[in-house]
Amino acid sequence: MIDALSPPEPPRAPPGALQSPKRIAFDPATVADIDAAFSRLLMNMPSDLEISGRLFWQARELLGPNLDFLRLGFVRGLHEAFLNALLDTMLKCNAMRYHVVNFEALERNFLASIELADDGIHRSHSMLFELEAFLFQMKSALDLGVKMLGALLPGRFRTSTFEAKGNSLVRALRQYRNDGSSKKDLVDGLIQVLCDDREAWLEQAINLRDQLAHHKTFAEFNYLARNLPNQRSVRKPMICGIPPLEYMHLTYRKCIEFLQDFMCFSIGLSLPTPFSVGVRADGPCSVGEPLSDYVKFGLGSAQV
Repeated sequence: MIDALSPPEPPRAPPGALQSPKRIAFDPATVADIDAAFSRLLMNMPSDLEISGRLFWQARELLGPNLDFLRLGFVRGLHEAFLNALLDTMLKCNAMRYHVVNFEALERNFLASIELADDGIHRSHSMLFELEAFLFQMKSALDLGVKMLGALLPGRFRTSTFEAKGNSLVRALRQYRNDGSSKKDLVDGLIQVLCDDREAWLEQAINLRDQLAHHKTFAEFNYLARNLPNQRSVRKPMICGIPPLEYMHLTYRKCIEFLQDFMCFSIGLSLPTPFSVGVRADGPCSVGEPLSDYVKFGLGSAQV
């Protein structure tokens, strides 16, 4: 199951950002009132603690209980634009997880069904459809995640989707870096995140999705069952060298971690000086466990 995956790697620290930012306190009574309102919004979302923690409650940790930092010097309406982009991205992450869970159940039943079957090739179109849908939702999550940056810094970027495997966004960020008001260390950090993740998994995953969408499907998505002298052997199909369920687990985890990093760097770029974003210290979090396990970045004042 997804919950059984190995613990996530520690988040990357934005170059030049705070390693242990001083936490900004918010009035508890105000927090309680606003949490109730936001809880009603989250009730329309599928229930997943990791997705909620990494995205919604992470944003709340940085921007305050009412995402109030969005109201500091920004254009009217950005609060709603960012919240909509955030919730849309969360929904796409839940769609990815839905297809992983479905695939896992289908494969478990499928393997049981061919345990006593004849030797030979066995194929499940249902699993193939879940894998394809997973990849389509992954690309959609990336496209919608980019809109969080556009909502925080309106009019600064022509790029509104994750086009060209993130290369268009990298070019736009490099151009934005020349703006006198930009936080160059954070811009460099976000570019590094995009380049590192593109090399590690993004480019390969998007290429696979594009192949399925525009060229051809998996022609060899087959399970080969054989009776060996001492055991029953089932050889699974391979996606980029690993079994499909393992590939889906890995890609899902990397995608939600990337979206969390992307959102936090974007928030850091949009905050008024001298506020900054950095890896959260081990002190208290504004939300309790287990959600706090996924809130990796904190808000503080930049060292000047």
